[in-house]
Amino acid sequence: MAALGDTAGPLDDRALRSIGRELRRYFRRDPRFDYIGPVAAGAFGSAHRIRYRDYVNGTVTDYLVKRAHPDEEAEGDLQKERRHLRRFRGAMHLVQLIEIPNNPLTVYEYEREWLILEWLPNGTLFHFVDKAVRAGITRLPNRLLWRFFLCMIRGLCGMSWPPNKPGGQELELPVPGVAPMRVTHNDLHAANVVLGDFPIGAEHGITPILKIIDFGRTFNADEVLDELSEDDTMLALHPQVRGPLVGSDIKINPALLQDPGLLEDQRYDPSLETNLWDIGKLMIILVTLDTNANNILKGARPTVEIDYLGKRVLTMGTAILPPYIGAPSPYPWLDEWLATIIGLCMAVDFDNTPRLRTLSQWLPYAVVNRNANFYNDHLESDWFIRQLCHRILSEP
Repeated sequence: MAALGDTAGPLDDRALRSIGRELRRYFRRDPRFDYIGPVAAGAFGSAHRIRYRDYVNGTVTDYLVKRAHPDEEAEGDLQKERRHLRRFRGAMHLVQLIEIPNNPLTVYEYEREWLILEWLPNGTLFHFVDKAVRAGITRLPNRLLWRFFLCMIRGLCGMSWPPNKPGGQELELPVPGVAPMRVTHNDLHAANVVLGDFPIGAEHGITPILKIIDFGRTFNADEVLDELSEDDTMLALHPQVRGPLVGSDIKINPALLQDPGLLEDQRYDPSLETNLWDIGKLMIILVTLDTNANNILKGARPTVEIDYLGKRVLTMGTAILPPYIGAPSPYPWLDEWLATIIGLCMAVDFDNTPRLRTLSQWLPYAVVNRNANFYNDHLESDWFIRQLCHRILSEP
């Protein structure tokens, strides 16, 4: 389904309004709810904004209703998303499932598959970049890029070590001594990362929080490994894996993936490889301010080498990197360490890809220590970054 703010897909305006009227009739039966209107539509369903009054504590809160089209695949994806979201409850950087007792869709047995999710007010990452370009902004500050990068890595930690804690949200961190679950988002692009409120303090004091959404295509390798044989191909394990990442003829030994005794950084993890590739693409979009990631990748050299602690690492993050080690950067303002980490996330050899435990140390360190004084640039100041975010978000 198209993400928040996207234009409608297969549904025309008339069909979308008809669904809106249908939902309004249901929510009108309960004085706690108001139906506000449609937000988005796509191939698998539509999204609608509602308002909820909690008469116990006196609060008024907006939520998002996702409604599947009457189609087996669409309804199956929404059912799958509900299962994943229940596991992800409490993860700060993953959209949260809202379960309101006795809501009218349940009480009056609404016949379509539906979900109620938290409302995220500031649109998608795609629209953030698009608005920045329309506002005449030519680059985003390094300190904003570090924070957005960290938000997305926190989200991957929430998928890999799901908290499953209803009632409150917490920062997602790797769990010591516990191997990560191998969960692939499978649809992680700029329209499936959404900006929430800001400032909310700490890591989100000067930039909006980012949250990953849309888990209908999410794939958990740990749940299917028992069904695989040694002759199964990588595509059987992960049917939507990207061509440049691994060849479809590469064979994976499920025993290697399944052995819980292996250390995290000794086993191959196709989910992490794919998720980090997608986040690498998103970071390239943020650096280049070009929302067409496919064109970015097609227009660049297939691979370049980067120097990581004296080791030459081949990467596909070529769009933001020098053509060879020692050459000038195509983005001279970009923090070299930030560019290197993005390159490592898109490394050709998975052995050179940083694991989540490592990224969960590098990125918070950079957020704290690479401050305005480090860059000695007023464009990296707290005040400038806050004002820049407000300016972009206020763009129509």
